[in-house]
Amino acid sequence: MSMSVKMGPLTQILQEINEDSLKMSSMMLDIMRLTGTTPDPNYDYEFFKKIPDLEKRMRYLSDRLQEKYDTLVELCNGNVPGLANSIKATKKQLDELIEEPFLIAKNINILTNLQASMGSWYSEYQTQPLSIDYFTLNPPDVAFTVRKSSIFQRIQYLFISLCTSFVKDYDNISGSLAVDAKESID
Repeated sequence: MSMSVKMGPLTQILQEINEDSLKMSSMMLDIMRLTGTTPDPNYDYEFFKKIPDLEKRMRYLSDRLQEKYDTLVELCNGNVPGLANSIKATKKQLDELIEEPFLIAKNINILTNLQASMGSWYSEYQTQPLSIDYFTLNPPDVAFTVRKSSIFQRIQYLFISLCTSFVKDYDNISGSLAVDAKESID
């Protein structure tokens, strides 16, 4: 028996995030060629005039971020996952820079952070651990049955969890108190 993590519908989104990160990197390179590494926040670089396709590329990236947000919300049946919120915030910041290109030089760190965020989303979701709640083995001719807890079982579990939270030793790290950790930590 073997198990592996399957990204499923997220695969397409992750590939697009990687592509968008590369596009952002290209945009940043063009901007840095014009401004240098430390742009003057008070100088009007006329970004959209001196880099003619910059606005088009920024709008394209903004539209792609919106598509990813919509897809994630759809995949989660209307719930908004953390990645979708991050994408929405990124899109909003990008849209503000598109509407006011003079602010690009002053807020170059925003673009740098957007690129870093895209890279971290890609790596973070590529290295997700495999988490298993349970698994069931059945013969091929037997149907799987899904058991659900009754309301009373849920209440009992919540009550036990609440009581346990008052007596649980949160200082114990992986059983280290068995070797008297209080003396080993100064």
